[in-house]
Amino acid sequence: MYTRRVTFLAAIVVMLLACCRSADAQEAPRNIDKLELYKRVRQCTVKVSARIGEKVGKQGTGVCFMRAGGGTHGEYAVVVTNSHVVSEYNERTKRYELAPTIKVKPWQKGKETWLEAQVMFHHLSDKLWFDLAFLIVKDPDGLISKAAVATQRDHKVGSAVYACGNPQDEEFLVDDGEIVDFKWPVKDSGQLLAHNALIERGSSGGGLFNSRGELIGINTWLYELRTGIAQDAQWFFEWFRFGSASVGSRAGDWQNILVSHEEHGYVDMELHKGHSLYMAALGTWTYNKTDGATNAGGVSGYENRRVSKEHNYASALVRVGESMFAIGNGMWGTDGAVVAPPDFRVSERISTTGKVSYRMNDTDISDNGGYLTLIYFVMGNPVWYIGVDTAAPWKDDRERWNLYTTDEKGNRKEIGARVIKVHDFSDCAHAGLKKGDIIISVAGYAGAGEKTYVTESTLNSVIQDLREGKAKGWRIMLTYRREGKDHEVLLGLDGK
Repeated sequence: MYTRRVTFLAAIVVMLLACCRSADAQEAPRNIDKLELYKRVRQCTVKVSARIGEKVGKQGTGVCFMRAGGGTHGEYAVVVTNSHVVSEYNERTKRYELAPTIKVKPWQKGKETWLEAQVMFHHLSDKLWFDLAFLIVKDPDGLISKAAVATQRDHKVGSAVYACGNPQDEEFLVDDGEIVDFKWPVKDSGQLLAHNALIERGSSGGGLFNSRGELIGINTWLYELRTGIAQDAQWFFEWFRFGSASVGSRAGDWQNILVSHEEHGYVDMELHKGHSLYMAALGTWTYNKTDGATNAGGVSGYENRRVSKEHNYASALVRVGESMFAIGNGMWGTDGAVVAPPDFRVSERISTTGKVSYRMNDTDISDNGGYLTLIYFVMGNPVWYIGVDTAAPWKDDRERWNLYTTDEKGNRKEIGARVIKVHDFSDCAHAGLKKGDIIISVAGYAGAGEKTYVTESTLNSVIQDLREGKAKGWRIMLTYRREGKDHEVLLGLDGK
């Protein structure tokens, strides 16, 4: 299909696209003219260059979706790109290994500014059509802007899209097209987008944007040389949830990490079974000697939260539940040494459960200087996650829809969990549950065993028990009531 290239000159003469309004007469986010879209896309897009061994290196594209740290703009930019842009498969080790040197180049008219980038996480699986890497770039001057990530998944076949990238031998291009109908060669649960906007070698990792200038995907593959395949941004941001915090070097006590909550403002971060956590510590801190000896607390051994072995220094400690972890190791201390760890350290993958807190790794904070920025992401979902937020049914609904059951003694008992939100790409979203449905009961795979009636307070624990016990694998039979009629759906690996 013919694809028009959006150039800077052509964009100047394009009229404003029509604005749309939602069905309830509330003003929907507006489309923007192509010149403004071009500017927004350009400001959040970077060229990515990776040097691997003695080879010339790889070139790709990346998009900033988050900024963190102090200063007007936030000192650090967090960029998403493709794993294959920053790594190469090693035939000997049978693994994808990172390039030792990775740099990114923001768009600047007439300037060549390359910034050092560090990889926080990367993974590539052809079988799963998954190919993402997350980079952290020190950018105190704010040369890289944050992209607006779409919050509405309102694109469909025929919707206009814009693919950005840095094709080899060309600086920066935006190509327009539309979402196309596509017969997937693999089972797709909504995490992939197909389009006909032109993408070329060097555009890997570039963003796919809607007509409002919002990021909706990351371009990764060109299928049969004509169809662009992007990974849906809302899908992977449901799976990877990012955030940041600051750690002052004089903050010696454990501090809980807070995350935003739709109803309660901010709540303590907590890891559940099924979650994993990565944390990166950025910046430096120092401490002075005390009485001729270093005073940082060691991380190589803890007993009942007390240091049992010293002189294995780290920049910061993370505690999840009762377990402690170091975010990278700094220097080995010697008498009179001043610890100044590197600017970038990443924790190992943490899968322990419990609330998450952090502190500086020091036994005497009075002589410290500096601060750290923590960037973290939680990966995955709890084992009980099926993709809905629930609340108690309304009182009128209890009587209207008979939300009661009777035990063997004839006592009436309240049941039901009212769905107040269905998360995109979740089991319940694929099963067709909607806001207002009442979840009545759950049972093991294909109804094996007796149904367990649930309430909003017992739903998660019952699902976890089933998935770890009677339910085969992760498959659950769920019964919900809509307008007085009961429906059964199978959730899990075979239920999508």
